[in-house]
Amino acid sequence: QKDQKVSSKEKIKSLLLSLIKEPINMVLVVGLLFLSFGLTLTSLPEFIQQSVKWMSNLMTPMILLFIGLAVKVRKGDFNKIICMLFLRSGYAFLLSAAAISVIPNLPPLAILVMVCFPQSSTSFWPFAHMAAVQELEGKNPEKPRTFNLELALTVLAFSLPFSTITIMSVCSAGELFVSPMSSLVTGIILILLGSFSPAIKFFQKKKETEEKVVPISAEVAPQAK
Repeated sequence: QKDQKVSSKEKIKSLLLSLIKEPINMVLVVGLLFLSFGLTLTSLPEFIQQSVKWMSNLMTPMILLFIGLAVKVRKGDFNKIICMLFLRSGYAFLLSAAAISVIPNLPPLAILVMVCFPQSSTSFWPFAHMAAVQELEGKNPEKPRTFNLELALTVLAFSLPFSTITIMSVCSAGELFVSPMSSLVTGIILILLGSFSPAIKFFQKKKETEEKVVPISAEVAPQAK
């Protein structure tokens, strides 16, 4: 038990160290330190400002290029991810509808922000932490993995266009989504669409198991007599 406690403590320690060493986290810490001292981007020399701006402009295309090259779409994963995105978007609309109903006298622009913000695409940051965890687990293929990085990359690849289409649809609808009822109805429809395929698979499996159980019970009954 002592060895198990020591190994678990070492794993937690190594995980925390790997998260601290993540470039994204290090940049966030440096940015917070700059802000705590009252320094902004304009406070830095001109050549540093230009370098930071170039890096920020390159960051999104590089991430998209990495996702496009590394993603592997499987037949079984496609349906699963689409249903997942529909359910996620539907619950986000329900959350927005509840927030709009609870907070009174909001301007239309603030309401649209509350509707669109939860529809944002999946972040690359959790994937970086998942990759760090898998690196700690080693490269042994027989060892079970905590995360499925291929599935996570596929979710990232599908989440960005799905969120873009959803947000553009909300913004192009004018003041339709200012009413919480619009978000409520949209959320219910998306949840029903996302639940349709899993529900069919569930009932199909249930029917198959029942069909397998009936012949076995029919064979056992004559033997018992």
